Amino acid sequence: MRRARVAPFVLFGIAVVSPAFAWGPSDQYGTFGPDDDTISDLYTGLTWQRASTAPSLTQSQAVATCASLALESKTWRLPTMKELLTLAEDATHTVYLDGMDVQIDLDTNAFYDTPSTCFWTSSVYVGPAMQAFTVDFSTGEADLAVLTTPCAARCVSP
Repeated sequence: MRRARVAPFVLFGIAVVSPAFAWGPSDQYGTFGPDDDTISDLYTGLTWQRASTAPSLTQSQAVATCASLALESKTWRLPTMKELLTLAEDATHTVYLDGMDVQIDLDTNAFYDTPSTCFWTSSVYVGPAMQAFTVDFSTGEADLAVLTTPCAARCVSP
């Protein structure tokens, strides 16, 4: 999570205090390299797929994609809304992605090339509409989407 820390400095002999933001606890994720396919979240104990799918999957396709994922001999699934929200930062920051500046609410060192779009969860809305919860990492917020809406997926292993 992104935490604000107070960073005092002196300007023209006057002490000024301003917030300095960190992108998240430095100990949230285990050690990872640029070519690693997965990352361990030391806070939740979950293992995450670092790359995301293309943002063109329905919710049922996202479920099937994660169930068929073959990484590190683990069992993969689509995360719940609560699990996926643990990846969201406390505030958005700007990154250069696909040739433009994009607002994103995610640690881009840990999760590279994350599209600024909705991400499916396995949390289905119980009601008359056929909907499931999604998470948008450009805002860090959860929302509902019709099950046929095209979104991306990031898989998790318990």
